[in-house]
This record gives sequence, C-alpha cells and structure tokens, in this order.
Amino acid sequence: MKLSLRQLKAGSRVLIVALGFLQAWAGRFYIDPDGVNYSDVAHAYARRDWLHAINGYWSPLYSWLLAIIEIIFRPSPYWQSTYLHALNFVFFVLALVAFEFFLNRLLSLANLLFPELSNESGRPAWAWWLLGYTAFGVCTLRIITLSNDTPDMALAAVVFLATGLLIDLRESKRGLLRYALLGAILGVAFHDMAIGPTKYAIFPAEDRYNCGALAEGANYKPGSSGPTIYLDGGKDLDGVLSKVEKAGGKVTLKKMFLSDEAGYIGMFMDSEGNNIGLHNPK
Repeated sequence: MKLSLRQLKAGSRVLIVALGFLQAWAGRFYIDPDGVNYSDVAHAYARRDWLHAINGYWSPLYSWLLAIIEIIFRPSPYWQSTYLHALNFVFFVLALVAFEFFLNRLLSLANLLFPELSNESGRPAWAWWLLGYTAFGVCTLRIITLSNDTPDMALAAVVFLATGLLIDLRESKRGLLRYALLGAILGVAFHDMAIGPTKYAIFPAEDRYNCGALAEGANYKPGSSGPTIYLDGGKDLDGVLSKVEKAGGKVTLKKMFLSDEAGYIGMFMDSEGNNIGLHNPK
C-alpha cells in the first residue's frame, strides 16, 4: 500500500514528537549552571525581587516564561527542572511547526525557480519532506537536544520561522504586517547583554560563547580609520545600498564587480561614522 504525502507528514510528526518527548523525559532532571541561573532569575521575577531579577547578563524572555510557570503551577524543587524541560519541549513542537512552514515555502520557491523539476518524477514531494523531517530530527534531537536546559530550541524555532518569512517575501508581494512580523522575529533572535558598562547585541550562533556581537561602550569610538567589517549583502547589493541614506548613512562605494570568483562588493558609512563593507559572491 502506497502512503500519501499527508500520511507521510502525519507519521513523521508523530514519530518526531514522540522521540522528542522521550528525550525530554529522560533528561528531565539534568540541569547545568546556565539552567540554574535562568531558574534563579525566574524565581526572582516570581517573588518580585526586582533587584536580582533585572540584570544585564541573562536574557529575560526565557526567565519570564519560567516565572509564569512557577506562578501558575508552583512546582516543588524536585519538579523544577522537569518544568524547564517541559518548556523546551513546547519550543521543540513550535520549532517543528516553524520548520514545516519554512520547508513548504522553500519547495514553493524551488517550483517557481525551477519549473522543469516541479513534476513528481523530477522532484517527488515525499522525498523532500522525508529528507526534511530527517534533517530536522538530527538538528534538534542530536545537535541541540532536549536534554539541554537553555533556550536554544526556541532560537531554532525563530530561525526556521524567520527564514520561511524571508522566502515568502522573496516569492510574492506582501503587506506591511508581514514585514513587521519578520522584524519582530529577528529582534527576538538577538541576545542583548551587558558586561560592566559595555552593552552587547549577540548574533545568533550554535556556540553562544563564541559568536559575533555589536558592542557599545565608553571605550568604543566610531570612526572611518579603523578596520572595515564586511557583511553578507545577500542577493541584491543595490537594494541594500539604496536603504543606506534613508537610514542616515552614506554610500561610499556603489556595487562593484571584482571577479567571477570573488563576486561583488559595496561600501557605506553608517550613521555613526563607521565603514561597513558588503559582499555578494554572485
């Protein structure tokens, strides 16, 4: 008996969610120092101890959710780590929903760009969905894992959703609300923190201790004479550069072709006087 695509999706969802639940349950008593700190901050919010709750190091959203759980369910110390892993399991399910949205938009874009492969013989849908569910399972259950007691699973959901929205905006014209939603989601993906007087906006990365960041502090002076940071300009450098002056910056080098291997570059000065480079390999 041949399975339909709907049956394949339903069976894959059940299997992935069941494996996720089993992994979360098996690791329900595991907690590392990060999990302890998030829980301590949540306890402080729950008892309105603002002096210890509000800080410049631990991102507040995860602790807020843990505080809501504590206020509603009031778990005993024995079950506190279990509730933390239960929250991550909820993020896991949301990540699966976001991944399906992302893969659906990706396959739709592939049909638009490569119509010759849109038939079942050239690109069978069941094969791509099976490959996608397998990749999702490896990423979430093998790399991130539900034994983890940090909000990494929530970040995975944000990444899948934001990428799906980017593809959706690329594929068709959307209203202002869709762009606002993308901006809100990307805002969640940055981890703001402060170490002493210096403020940081941490870029999302698998290794949260070794990743890029934007820094603001008394010892950081903007200027055009220091190093130039090159960022990925995406597929449309002209489109990115066209927004610079509207944001208070100045284009210092329009899109320029380097070579077939190197692609294109562009440069601009931001509103604070820093030189920023953009690169596109194609």
